[in-house]
Amino acid sequence: MAVAWRSHGPAAGWSDVRVALGSVAATPIRAAAAEAALEGARPTPEAADAAAEALAAELSPIDDVRSTADYRRTVAARILHRIVRDAGGW
Repeated sequence: MAVAWRSHGPAAGWSDVRVALGSVAATPIRAAAAEAALEGARPTPEAADAAAEALAAELSPIDDVRSTADYRRTVAARILHRIVRDAGGW
């Protein structure tokens, strides 16, 4: 997973948010719903929860011998949540 954004200070929300993932589909994908959940938001627990939920809902991961689709969906949401948490410092 790669997440990028423009920060405009601690009181302002993020802009130009991008979320990309590999190993969840046949090719790397962008997560538009997760990006939309984070666009304009600050890195708060509520924003992290919303983005993780949006990502889990929009993913239709592959199911193969390395892991199940459910596992990939769960891990992707947790990783995104952790990235937002780390960015927020909480």
